[in-house]
Formats: sequence, C-alpha cells, structure tokens
Amino acid sequence: LLDHWGRVEATFFHPKLRSNRILIRQARLLFATCGVGGTAFFFLILGSFFNRPQDATTHHLILMGHGITCASMFTLRFFPTMKVPARIMATTLSLQLVGAAILTGGVESSTLFQFPVAVVFLGLVGSVREVVGTATFLSTSVVLLWMAHESGVDLTSSRSRPTIQMVSLVLSCVLGGGMAIFMALQARKLLDLLDRELEARKVAQKRAESANQTKNLYMAFLSHEIRNPLQVILANSELF
Repeated sequence: LLDHWGRVEATFFHPKLRSNRILIRQARLLFATCGVGGTAFFFLILGSFFNRPQDATTHHLILMGHGITCASMFTLRFFPTMKVPARIMATTLSLQLVGAAILTGGVESSTLFQFPVAVVFLGLVGSVREVVGTATFLSTSVVLLWMAHESGVDLTSSRSRPTIQMVSLVLSCVLGGGMAIFMALQARKLLDLLDRELEARKVAQKRAESANQTKNLYMAFLSHEIRNPLQVILANSELF
C-alpha cells in the first residue's frame, strides 16, 4: 500500500513538494480530501438527482462545480509550493459552496453544513490569507442569504430533502474528523522526528564535550611532561 501511494505521489505531486516535510503533508491532505471527500459528495449529489429528477439542471450545475473543485488537486503536479493550489482550491470551493447553497434551499440548504469544514480545511492546506478570505466570503454569503430569505426573495430551484440533509451533515462530520485525525498523526510524526533529532544532538554534544575534555587532559599532561625536562635543563645551565 505504501509503495502504491508512493507511486501516486510521484505522479501527481511536484518533486519540490515531496522534498519538503511540511508541504508534503499539506499536499497529501488536499489530495486525499479531494479524492475521498469529493467522491462521497459526488454520490450524494447523484442521490439527490435520482430523488428529484425534475431538478436535473440544478444538479448538473452542482456536479460541474464539484468536479472543477475536486480537479484542483491536479495542480499539485505543476507548482513547487502550496501557494497556488491552495488559492485555486479556496476560490473554486467558495464559489461551489455558495452556488450550491443558493440553488438548493438558501438558508435551509444542507450545503451550509460544509461551510465551517471548508474554512478549517483551507487553514490546514493553505495560509492565513486563504482562511481569512474564505471565511469572510462564506460568512458574507450566509448573511446575504438570510437577508434575501427575510425579504421574501427566493432564488432556490431545488430544496434538499431531510434525508439528504442528514447524510450531508454526517459526511461533513466524518470529513472534518478525518482531517483532524490526519493532521494529528502528521503532527505526531513531526514531533517524533523532532525528538529524535534533539536526542541525536544531545549525543553529539556529549561526544564533543568528552572529546574536548580528553584533549584538555592530554594537553595538560603534555605540558607537564615538557615543562619538567626544560626546568632541569635551565637549572643545569645556571650552574655553568
């Protein structure tokens, strides 16, 4: 399994991403979330389509946006850092979530369950800029949806059924939990690596101190052995 995953990383990740311990963990999380989470929500959207075939246009739009968002993981191959892939993911994910929320119920849409998960996800794979930008955009969108709802404006073309809402909430919880577990394991690996490096440095420091002490003892002994004969020579020379 590890060999297979190694081949996947060699195929889809930029070589510089794989050589950096921090970036490779972010790349893995983005790739795995798009692959696993994206597939799960893909089938959820298909389920909604079969439950409400009369809303085919809405589901086609959502599926297209979902596919574009998940395709962001392929940018990992072309960029040596996470800066561009994270920004592309933040942009496509934000637009996808807001668009899906508008089309599937507004303030009553099950897509809203995914908003906080998306912000946490981008915080793990991106920088503060992506987090602040995404959180601001999604929060503003929620406020606007609520204002439109209170004003009687309805842009919704299809409403989520309770079953779909329940499944979406469960998937959001599982996805959030999976990201938390993944990052916890990665953090533990980093801490273990740090502990090993600190231990190696302590051993090296002890060896250096021991070698320095040995050198000092040798120099003191050598100085003593040289000084005694010289004193004898000088004393004899004074006699003559």
